[in-house]
Amino acid sequence: MENLFYSCYSLESINLSSFNTSLLYHFRMAFYNCTKLTFVNLSNFDLSYVTTMACLFENCTSLITVKFPNSTTPELKTIGSMFLNCISLLSVDLSNFDTSKVTHLDTMFKNCISLTSINIPNFETSNVVWMYSMFEGCSNLEYINFKNAKDNMTCNYCNIFKGTPDNLVMCINETNSPNLTKLFKIKMKIVLL
Repeated sequence: MENLFYSCYSLESINLSSFNTSLLYHFRMAFYNCTKLTFVNLSNFDLSYVTTMACLFENCTSLITVKFPNSTTPELKTIGSMFLNCISLLSVDLSNFDTSKVTHLDTMFKNCISLTSINIPNFETSNVVWMYSMFEGCSNLEYINFKNAKDNMTCNYCNIFKGTPDNLVMCINETNSPNLTKLFKIKMKIVLL
């Protein structure tokens, strides 16, 4: 399903409830540049074999919310730029995502200027090597639940919190993520243990 609706600029709504995705591997850029799409319901999707969701909603500037399935994503490896430039996105719940094999989280939420909260408590980040600019430009972000993040010494964290508010609250385990915690503290943020 790579590039499935790529640059469908006039697409406003879509019904994906009858899709059988049990053998889906590539879901990259499926909604890239769908600038009028406001809501996507993926609740019936089976993402068990999906390896990439990179740039999935990149430049979906009218997207307000996405409903993800309860199923996990054990084969997922790249989700970089997944919501890049989704300037209307209000909140994201990715609590069911399995990211134990993920290596790329770079620019995942970059420039999501309307985003106020991100729930990613089960994100396992020990294999992540690219996390740069993950939250950059999220100027209205109030809360990030990132409690299971684990530092990878080779990870690129450059600009991860650039352009985020100084009163941002982040839930993180300082023992598991000393480098990420240090970056957070430098920004004079509040760290919840």
